[in-house]
Amino acid sequence: MIFNSPHEVVAYLNKLIHLNVAVSLLDLNKILDFNSIVVDTTQLVEGVDGEVVLKSIEKDEDAKIKIILYAPSWIKMLPSLYHDNLFLQRFLFGFQTADLKHQNIINTIEEQFSPSNTNFIDWLSTWVGIRFAAEVNDRAKRRILHNIVRLYKIRGTKAYFIELIGYLTGVDVRIEDKNTIEVLHGSLIRRNNADGSPFFLILIDEKLSSDENEEQEILQMIHDIVDAEKPINVTFRVQYPFGKTQVQARQSSVVDMHYENYNDYDNFRD
Repeated sequence: MIFNSPHEVVAYLNKLIHLNVAVSLLDLNKILDFNSIVVDTTQLVEGVDGEVVLKSIEKDEDAKIKIILYAPSWIKMLPSLYHDNLFLQRFLFGFQTADLKHQNIINTIEEQFSPSNTNFIDWLSTWVGIRFAAEVNDRAKRRILHNIVRLYKIRGTKAYFIELIGYLTGVDVRIEDKNTIEVLHGSLIRRNNADGSPFFLILIDEKLSSDENEEQEILQMIHDIVDAEKPINVTFRVQYPFGKTQVQARQSSVVDMHYENYNDYDNFRD
């Protein structure tokens, strides 16, 4: 069942609770998944039945979803000899409540393999052969991993550099290729420019920041991105008309994309 908003989902579930309809954990998860609702807090209250059912659900002022579940104590898994031991029952329920956090992680383990939801973004990036520098923010990492397959296919092209710079810095750039094309034979061409070496120009048409230090950091980052990813025989220059373009030729790179470390099927074969 799909609703128009999280508020409608909460209202519907509360109505079922009010009518004494038992909402099992399995049914609850289906309703929440179908409506793309993420539960922020889950609590357990000891119940007497053998099934985990919904006790209450609410949405706070920060739009966070909190649910409370009736759950049978782990003592029910022991021989009936122990079922009347109230101390053991509550003792085990304490561990059961502490274990809930890990159970929630296990139940949603697939989210850890999605760039949008994973809590281990740097670990996930190693699956596709990427290493990010410390200055790359979390949002940029997730955007790149979302588009990594397509980026690898266009690596080294104008579109690749424009997208990569946009993801990492949020800056829109233009690239002018200063090469001239010489047709050698049929579809065989050669790119030349005045001094004989391939060259392209990166143009920035907007002021990056009113803060001079931040402006310089972004310029340096753009330079480092291109310097790390460009073909080795190609030279380039960043043209920024709003201030001094003072960038250093340094070894550190913002992002290292090692295609040979991409964990595809072929890399696992002998």
